[in-house]
Amino acid sequence: MWRFRPERKFHLNNVIVGGGNVAGGVASIVLGKAALSVLCVDKIDPLEEQIPSCNGCGGLIQERTAQTLEKLGVPVEKATRRKLDGFIVTLPTGEEMVVKTPMRSVYRGHGPLHDKNKKPGLDALILQTALKYPTVSYHKGKIVDVDLSSGKEALVYLDKMHEPLKSDFFVGAFGHNSELVEKHIKVPDGQKLDAPKTQKSTVMEIAVGDDILKKHFGSYARVLVLPYDKTKKDSNVLFVALIPKDNGSLTMIVMGDGDVTPEDTHKFISSPYLADALPNELVNKIRNTSLVKDGGCKLCSCSRNTITVASPEHYLISGMGGGIMIGDTGLTRLYKDGIGAAVTTAEAAAKAIITGDFTHYQRLMEKEFPPDDHIYADGFLRLNDAIIANSYLRNLLLAGKGIPGVSHLLIDPFMRHFLTGDVAYKNIFPHKLSEMLFQIFGI
Repeated sequence: MWRFRPERKFHLNNVIVGGGNVAGGVASIVLGKAALSVLCVDKIDPLEEQIPSCNGCGGLIQERTAQTLEKLGVPVEKATRRKLDGFIVTLPTGEEMVVKTPMRSVYRGHGPLHDKNKKPGLDALILQTALKYPTVSYHKGKIVDVDLSSGKEALVYLDKMHEPLKSDFFVGAFGHNSELVEKHIKVPDGQKLDAPKTQKSTVMEIAVGDDILKKHFGSYARVLVLPYDKTKKDSNVLFVALIPKDNGSLTMIVMGDGDVTPEDTHKFISSPYLADALPNELVNKIRNTSLVKDGGCKLCSCSRNTITVASPEHYLISGMGGGIMIGDTGLTRLYKDGIGAAVTTAEAAAKAIITGDFTHYQRLMEKEFPPDDHIYADGFLRLNDAIIANSYLRNLLLAGKGIPGVSHLLIDPFMRHFLTGDVAYKNIFPHKLSEMLFQIFGI
C-alpha cells in the first residue's frame, strides 16, 4: 500500500503533456480551463487520420464517462457510433444472460478502412476541445527522454531537437510505453517510476452489414465467456467482446490468459465453440475476415491493442520539476474500461496540478484503482470457471433456480460490475452486498 506524507503545496505555471489521446487531451482541457500554459506533445496527431485509424481499441464507454466528457465541453455525441443498453453474455454452457447498463460505442480514430462514415474520433474531439483554450497548444513530435531529476524543472527531449523543452511539471499520457517509462525518464535519487504490466489482445474490425447487427445485436454488445481452466480449451482465449458500431461495422476484441497471438485468434475463430455460441451468418462473416501476420485484419489492421493486467505502484514524482503518469501509463482499470479510467485519472491529476497538492489525489486513486487489484481480478477469473464447472452453483446463480429472486440479486450486480469496470475488482463484493441489502430491506 502507498504511504502518504503531508506535502507542501507548490505553484505551477506551465505543464508539458506527453500524449494527445484521451488522457492527455482531458488533462489539457482541465489545465487549460485553469489558464495554465500547456504544451501537448505526441508523435501522432489525433486530428489526422492514421492507418490503422481506430487506435486498436474496442471503443466502448460507459454513460458516466460520456457525461463527464460532456461536462468538460467534449461533443461526445459526434463520436458516438451507437448507443447501447448493455450486454448479452453467452456462457460456455450455452446459457445467455442480459446485463443492462447504458453505454456507447465509439471509434478512437476516424474509423476502419471500410467505414463509409469517416469522421474525427473521440481522441480528436477531446484534443480539439483542449485547443480552444488560448493557453493550450499542440506539437507533433516524438518524446525520447524526460529528465525529472533536478527538482526545479522538467526537461523533455524530442527526436531531432537539440535543446529540451522546459516546464514546471510533466504529465505522462503515452499509453503502454513501458520502455519510455522505465529507461528514458530520469527521476531524483531514491525515487522511481514503474510501468504497468500488460498483455496483448487482438482487435478486429468486421463489416457484417446492418441487417446482421439489427437482427443479432439490436442495442446490445455481446460477450462470450470461455472456461478459465487452460486444460479445457485449445486456444489462449478467455473473453471475446463483440461491439456493434454504425454502417454495419462490428469490433471484436479477443482477450486471453496472457498474450493473444494470431495463432490463438485463428484457433478461436475456427473452433466449434464459436459456431455454437453465435448465429451461423455472423460466424461466417467473422471467419471470412482475413487475418494478417500481426494478428489484425485487412479491414483495419488494428492489432496493436494492449491491456493492463497490473497497474504501476510508483507513478508520481511530486513537486516542482516532477511528473505524473496517467491513463494507461499510470493507474487504470484492469482488462477493461480503459477510456473511463483515463478520463478519471486525467481529470483528477490535472486538478492536483492546479492546487499543487497530490495527497488527496493519491488517496482517491488508491480507493478507485487499488494497487493489489490484479490479485482480485485473477481470483474472479477462477471464480468464473468454478461456477461454470459446478452445475449446482450454475443453476442457482445463472439459471434462476433456488431461492426465488436471490439469483438475480447475486449475479446481476456482479456481472454488471465485472463487465463495465465501474468499480475495482476488490470492491465488487462490497458493492454487490450493498445493492442486495438495499433491494431486500430498502436501506
